[in-house]
Amino acid sequence: MAAILVTVVIVGPLLVVMGFGGPWEEAVLAHGRTYVDVPLTTLYPAPPRTNETVNTSAEVSYLSGFWLDDHSAVPPPSIGYRWSSVSGTDLPVQFVMGPSWPVDPKSQFSDGTANRFSFYPAGGMPRVSESSAVSPLNLSAVGPGNRSVAVTKWAMDYTVRKLAVLQRFIRTDFLEVDYSLTAVNRGFVVPLSDSNVTFPASADLVASGSPVSVDPGRSMVIGGNSFSIDSRSPYTVYEPFYYNATRVGLDAGSAGVLQVGLSSRNAWFAVCAGGQSPCWFQADYRLHVSTSNNPVWFQVYVDRRFGSLLIDYVPAPAA
Repeated sequence: MAAILVTVVIVGPLLVVMGFGGPWEEAVLAHGRTYVDVPLTTLYPAPPRTNETVNTSAEVSYLSGFWLDDHSAVPPPSIGYRWSSVSGTDLPVQFVMGPSWPVDPKSQFSDGTANRFSFYPAGGMPRVSESSAVSPLNLSAVGPGNRSVAVTKWAMDYTVRKLAVLQRFIRTDFLEVDYSLTAVNRGFVVPLSDSNVTFPASADLVASGSPVSVDPGRSMVIGGNSFSIDSRSPYTVYEPFYYNATRVGLDAGSAGVLQVGLSSRNAWFAVCAGGQSPCWFQADYRLHVSTSNNPVWFQVYVDRRFGSLLIDYVPAPAA
């Protein structure tokens, strides 16, 4: 008897199924388009300080990919996303992205496995023949206490189908969402209060290093690559950040409305030419702080949901 290959991946009610002979289409349930605002990171300039003049800004940058003289490439940064936690149906659901990467190397999206995909904030890899790369993406918030969120807006076109497959000669019905994504706005900044992102709870923050200070008349730039490194060596692997980004509603026709969770995985990465210096950071978060009055001491915290930085003023250490 011919062997039957069955691959199962379950995330909540998500299920990817394959069977002998492949699945067949029972019905097309709906076509639709929706727009999704997806947070990239939080931006927290330093808070105001009584009787002090503190100048501050927070910035995140994503570099486009580029080619080196030896024809090796520094790839563009990417953020991984996963469809999960589907509600509104008792049927298993699988997501299949339409043609994208590597058909078009400049696409900002690429398909993955197990309901995953990647997003390239600064665009995909340019072709070798192109003289200039896609411009970097830089987003910033300025001013003490300006709590903001860097956001990208996507258009999602989708078709929901009902399919069936034989598993060990038992019929299984499931829904398939065929979709494509287009970045209609690569990045913009909104106040924290206007987004679906909350201020980090204590469990979301981790103190990074010892308190640091900035002297009057001098400025300090605090980099996410420096403060978000885990226990491993610099310039290799950095702590990943996970966040349940948003929920998306999809019309499934007679099957109802699907509510689908979208979660992200991000990290700050450095790429070194041939594994050796020089190295380029694909993306980074920078917090700029200066004061014109007295020395200011503060503790740096990492928002583990996004890898962004937040500071809290602390007393100067005892002499």
